[in-house]
Amino acid sequence: MTTVGIRPFCEALYCTHAAWEAFTATADRRIAFTAVATTSGHEDFYLVEFDDVRDFSWREDNSLSIARTPPRPHPDDRLELSDVGLERERDGWRFWCEPWYCRVIEFRCATIRLNGVLVVGEGKWLQDELPGDQPSIPPSTRV
Repeated sequence: MTTVGIRPFCEALYCTHAAWEAFTATADRRIAFTAVATTSGHEDFYLVEFDDVRDFSWREDNSLSIARTPPRPHPDDRLELSDVGLERERDGWRFWCEPWYCRVIEFRCATIRLNGVLVVGEGKWLQDELPGDQPSIPPSTRV
């Protein structure tokens, strides 16, 4: 497998868990984290990488307030990516997710990789329920 499509990307990340600070961009405008899925009865790991991140927002679901960084977590807080959306745009991607259905994280980026494989495609997908089948994703290199 040399690429991953929009829909399998969203299906793979739906209801995964990540560290609270997973969506913190580095100085070179990169976001990278490991998402963990447990819906299959065992743990599946996904290395998620976004390059050239811009227009980042983190907001409470019912709020117009926008922040550039997440609120301060309690120790060991995790995010569940309860909804996951991805849309192809002229100059890259628009990604959004709703951790615990009570916040919205949204940003744009140039490229996305899942387990080291480039995400490609056209259109838009919102994953808001468990997929019927396990998405076909290259295995994680995580040991």
